[in-house]
Amino acid sequence: MNRPGKYLSRLLAIALLSVTSVPVSADTLLGGALAALRFGQDFVAAKIALDSACQGLRAVNVQPPNFPLARREETHLICEGFVAGNIRL
Repeated sequence: MNRPGKYLSRLLAIALLSVTSVPVSADTLLGGALAALRFGQDFVAAKIALDSACQGLRAVNVQPPNFPLARREETHLICEGFVAGNIRL
């Protein structure tokens, strides 16, 4: 006798494996607008990379820095009105 829960869990596992086996980056999903961004990039370069995709861009300084890799300073860039191709966030 098959239990519905067992069938559903197998179906969910197969669906999850199917979705995760196709590598899709966030940059691909966002129309390539984030291709110029790199982890650890300096503030000015990151701001220039985001300027064209954001209708508004502001910086927020976090004091004291709490991100584990931030040694002396931590600044978050907040993108408002992200637009890339047909994508609007």
